[in-house]
Amino acid sequence: MHHNLLVEVTNNGTGVENLPWWSILIFIAVVLIALVFIPWSKIKTKIDDRKQKKTETKQLQPPSKNAHSAFFGIYNWFGKKQAMRLQRTVYVQELEDACQLCRPFENKVLSLEDDDKIMTMKQAIEQGYHHLGCHHIDVDYFVDLTEIKPNQWTDEHKQFRRSLVLKQFKIEDELRDLKYQLDNRKIMSKQKENDLIKKIETKEKELVKFIEGNNLQRNKAREQYNLSDIQKFT
Repeated sequence: MHHNLLVEVTNNGTGVENLPWWSILIFIAVVLIALVFIPWSKIKTKIDDRKQKKTETKQLQPPSKNAHSAFFGIYNWFGKKQAMRLQRTVYVQELEDACQLCRPFENKVLSLEDDDKIMTMKQAIEQGYHHLGCHHIDVDYFVDLTEIKPNQWTDEHKQFRRSLVLKQFKIEDELRDLKYQLDNRKIMSKQKENDLIKKIETKEKELVKFIEGNNLQRNKAREQYNLSDIQKFT
């Protein structure tokens, strides 16, 4: 029955496709007039202005009374007066293979600002700290909260480990030189090319054996010859 009614309505010409052409033109004209004469850009601008005012109002609101400052204020993030940071201080984390320049500063507190009581970072850098290729990490130091443990390794042990790292740098440099010769060859016999490839393979095996035998870390990026001087030691 419903199907018959649908057929009758369609046959009676009440479908959209049977509308007179002039009514369709009127509809299109109304849409065009709405697009042309209604100031859509102004409406959008007003909406954006309202959003901007709401954002500015939130930003101008005073902070909560319970909010604490991480740097200044009665309490810091730890909620203790004695830990209030009136200046920025760090301590130098110890490394097993620390070089001679950096060892004096390990597990020492340094100030990042001018200070008459403790050494500043600027003074430490002037004495050799954070040199080219330095791997030391500066850790935030909080008075009465940060515990600095005693040194784990002796200077002799650190010097020995450092000598191993320098030996690794030397082998890597020799490997880079061989790779450079191979990739930048101009005229070379097949025999010389094969000999150079064998030298590279031998040097790589030497490097891997040295690293594994001395519990070092391999850095394949440093084995590429097209590196800057800084990248060779980092």
